[in-house]
Amino acid sequence: MTTTPEQLLTVKDVSKLLGVSDRCIWSVTSPRGALPSVRIGRLVRYLPQDVAEYVQTMRVRPTA
Repeated sequence: MTTTPEQLLTVKDVSKLLGVSDRCIWSVTSPRGALPSVRIGRLVRYLPQDVAEYVQTMRVRPTA
């Protein structure tokens, strides 16, 4: 699957999607955190599938 530039998400897009602050997204963005990013010069973008995978890894499951 190839991703076009229109499909890349900005920090604001991801923060709105997850309902958290921009600062929170920056704190979990690689290399500080586990959320992979695409860096184009000074711009930082995110692949939708990377955001979805990150959310799944952060999922907390109840203990039995």
